Amino acid sequence: MSVSEAYKILNLNSSQKITKEDVNKAYIKIQKKIHPDISPETSRLSSIVNEAKEIVLNDLA
Repeated sequence: MSVSEAYKILNLNSSQKITKEDVNKAYIKIQKKIHPDISPETSRLSSIVNEAKEIVLNDLA
């Protein structure tokens, strides 16, 4: 997954100044909808969102 794809998955604009808090808020908002505990068939989607979060946080560092 590319950095730009990770931003898109989290619905963040990479051209804006983004903080770790912004990333975490976007991550939590998405996970509330797709977490496997809520909907078991979304476990793959949930892992993609996890990966996107890690990539964006590494990009900010």
